[in-house]
Amino acid sequence: MRANDMQVIQTRKPHEFEETVTQSDGLHYYISVKVPIFDAFGEPSGVCGISTDITERKRMESGHRLVQIISETLSESVDFTDALALTVRKVCEMTGWGFGEVWVPNSDESGLSLRYCSLCGADRMDECRLHEPNKGLTLLLPGTGLPGRVWALKRVEWVRDVSVDGDVFLRAPAALEAGLRSCVGMPVVSDGRVLAVMVFFMPNAGALGESYVNMLTDVSDQVGAMLGRRLAEVRRREVMRRYEELVNNISVGVYRSLPSPDNKLVEANRAVVDIFEAGSRGEMLAHSLMELCRDTARCMELEAELMSQGHVKGAELDFVTLKGKPLRISITAVKKEDSDGNVYFDGIMEDVSEKRLLEEQFRHAQKLEAVGRLAGGMAHDFNNILTAVIGYANLVKMKCGGNETVSSFARHILTLSDSATALTQGLLAFSRKRPLSLQPVDMNDLVGNAGKMLARLIGEDIEVRINRAEGELMVMADNAQMEQVLMNLATNARDAMPKGGRLTITTSAVDIDREFVSSHGYGTHGAFAQIVFEDTGTGMDKDTCEHIFEPFFTTKEVGKGTGLGLAMVYGTIKQHDGYINVYSEPGSGTTFRIYLPLVAAAKLSTAAMDEPDESCRGTETILLAEDQPDVREITRRLLEEFGYIVIEAANGEEALARFREKSEAIDLLMLDMKMPKKGGSETYEEIKNIRGDTKVIFMSGYSEEIMHSKDKDKKVFDFISKPVSPVKMLRKVREVLDR
Repeated sequence: MRANDMQVIQTRKPHEFEETVTQSDGLHYYISVKVPIFDAFGEPSGVCGISTDITERKRMESGHRLVQIISETLSESVDFTDALALTVRKVCEMTGWGFGEVWVPNSDESGLSLRYCSLCGADRMDECRLHEPNKGLTLLLPGTGLPGRVWALKRVEWVRDVSVDGDVFLRAPAALEAGLRSCVGMPVVSDGRVLAVMVFFMPNAGALGESYVNMLTDVSDQVGAMLGRRLAEVRRREVMRRYEELVNNISVGVYRSLPSPDNKLVEANRAVVDIFEAGSRGEMLAHSLMELCRDTARCMELEAELMSQGHVKGAELDFVTLKGKPLRISITAVKKEDSDGNVYFDGIMEDVSEKRLLEEQFRHAQKLEAVGRLAGGMAHDFNNILTAVIGYANLVKMKCGGNETVSSFARHILTLSDSATALTQGLLAFSRKRPLSLQPVDMNDLVGNAGKMLARLIGEDIEVRINRAEGELMVMADNAQMEQVLMNLATNARDAMPKGGRLTITTSAVDIDREFVSSHGYGTHGAFAQIVFEDTGTGMDKDTCEHIFEPFFTTKEVGKGTGLGLAMVYGTIKQHDGYINVYSEPGSGTTFRIYLPLVAAAKLSTAAMDEPDESCRGTETILLAEDQPDVREITRRLLEEFGYIVIEAANGEEALARFREKSEAIDLLMLDMKMPKKGGSETYEEIKNIRGDTKVIFMSGYSEEIMHSKDKDKKVFDFISKPVSPVKMLRKVREVLDR
């Protein structure tokens, strides 16, 4: 008699019991109501019972409980492998099954690898005899063994008795030795793909039954769905993590903001934080773009365009960083709506402050270059006129026959011509087309020697202070032009201090970096001599500073300035591969900073030029090619006056024709560099083919043409810069002929 029946007899009362019965198809569950049967004497003589099979209900309850526990377990896991391990452990703990394991397909799905096993609830694979080196397996091919079969069929497989099912269960001997008789394999399937196979072992053969296997199939499906969702979530998070990492690592600012009235920043990558000099992302999100915009009206226009058009591209706005630094930012943004219809803006931003600064400097340089070309062209034409004026004035002076009145007139003409020459030299210096006579110059000496002269120049009511660096500041420079630069800057300072003040000139050695060079758009970095002119005058506004180096630009009254002084300074410094910057504010004085590249060279001494004498005379034949009639005429007269025979030509082709006619008689060529039909350089190249030893002097008002007065062998030729005095021209002619 069963224990439950004995309890009914002993208590003499009805009882309800839950009982299990092992049948051929597995374990069944029953609810039994049993009552005692009494004999005629009132004594219990038996038991009468009614049983209801609740196996299906128990299966459902067990399945629900398993799914609930597994769901809770999965929420605690950190990754896919951890989720499977926790699931196996919980199933073993709940069912009392002795052993569980997890098999996972390899990355190439060539086989199954053992990832985890749980022995009586403990994670101790090393104590599991199923996986000892000579008894168990840790890698299975598709369809091999129970895990491989489950993987291939994608369904729950139950082995009732491993001792009689060795074809499916390859580890039967090891399982029997471990006291395990029955096992079940469950696939974890998501979207038709087996993510893993879980295998559980029980000590009793046939312990499950078909109904339980059906329950496990349902559980397996739900576990697969949950793990699939969990895996998808893990992958989604990984994608988001990589996306956030990508967004944070790009140099362009990426942001999300809300429209008015909130104008709140809700997302910002690291670049946005850096652009606005915020200490952290949180600090950045505490501000709005509208708040940081320096042009609120323009910012509101941009938002209105976004709302109406749905997008903006490359809109530039002026902002200020959290530290107060001004910025120029280019914004591209689109309007978006969430599922609730709330509007927001997604955009990218780029700090274009430096780019716009470089573009502005480039435009300014182009403008100065264009003005320089105009100024150079004007000076070139004027130099031709001056050459004729100076030549004729000298002829008048030589031919006046002792007439003091005529000689005085000639001297006045020459004096005025010198002033006009200085004017054209200023234009040529600005356009960087004035010839340079470079030699090593110590800027410390130059500034020191010029101090007294500058003090006399600017007057007693202005104090001049000279602060010179220790040692030498050697640069390659045209000494005369540098003295003119100092005089022009001192004069400019004097005019800015009509009521007196102080002019401080400081020299020093500085290192110029690549950023400085990049901001100016030309030059090279390295060691430079710096000369600073600082006055306490009236100062200038920003607009004046932008135009200060343009020729003919002046803030002085009409008749009190040519507007060429600072233009000449700019051209001279740039011609010396240097830089000049100006900083000024109204009422705060003005500071000019000049930078010239330092060189390692010794100072040179200069000797005075000899006075002209009869050695300038000659009897040789000269072919003169000049397209300006006045210049050609006066040059011919001067040469003939000193005994030379002159053959004239109005252009290059005419010069070639004259040379072919009298090539053996011609001793020297005097060729203007710029002529119609053929220039001087091209003409000489063709003449060389006729007679290679022909001597030549090139003439021009452009120093840049000196660079072209070379033959294919890079031989440098003699050059006369217009306007030129008759004495200098005659000396050069004699020098070349006597060579």
